[in-house]
Amino acid sequence: MKYQKINYRFLLPSVLKPARYIDHELNAYHKKISAETVNFCLAFPDVYEVGFSHLGLKILYTILNEETDVVADRVYAPWPDFADLLKENKIPLFGIESGVALKDFDVVGFTLQSELTYTNVLRMLSLAEIPLLRRERRFPIFSMLF
Repeated sequence: MKYQKINYRFLLPSVLKPARYIDHELNAYHKKISAETVNFCLAFPDVYEVGFSHLGLKILYTILNEETDVVADRVYAPWPDFADLLKENKIPLFGIESGVALKDFDVVGFTLQSELTYTNVLRMLSLAEIPLLRRERRFPIFSMLF
């Protein structure tokens, strides 16, 4: 499987807060996704400004990335302006560090902090072009809750 970066930066001038979608965070890992690694994308079903400070996500992200044969990326729920542009341009939701589509990861894990974000999980899966029903998903995509 080839892990291609998604071309999305041309959309950023049209969104309210483009910094949410670029990889310029201090202490972020920049490991290369490959077929030789187990590739996780940790999903927080709220916007970047809410999720980036979540301690549990940071701890799991660090633990996974300290393993030599594991890559962990992150994704946050896009604001409606960016989500609409992704849908209009048929661009799948992607990991913030790698720019790789969520559907290309081995594992996509969601953390659920509140019932208010449950619908965001459905929206993120839809934007990622991952079928909502497990039986409709291609393998080896797995999902988990943490």
